[in-house]
Amino acid sequence: MSELNSEAYAASKDGILALTHALAATLSADAIKVNTISPGWIAINEVDHQQHFSKRVGKPSDIAKGCLFKRRRTMIS
Repeated sequence: MSELNSEAYAASKDGILALTHALAATLSADAIKVNTISPGWIAINEVDHQQHFSKRVGKPSDIAKGCLFKRRRTMIS
């Protein structure tokens, strides 16, 4: 998210990704997989869609589909 005053959000989001990559590398020797889901803007009501420039933001079901996809793929790490 590149918006004004979003430095803490951006740093924490990228920090989670870096931690995920590091853990995946470290734990791969033990056949342990590490993944993350990093959604952007998720709507909880219709106004959220209207406020976004694309007029469509993510829904909780989109996140659920991503989780199921990662769960079913044995080669993802």
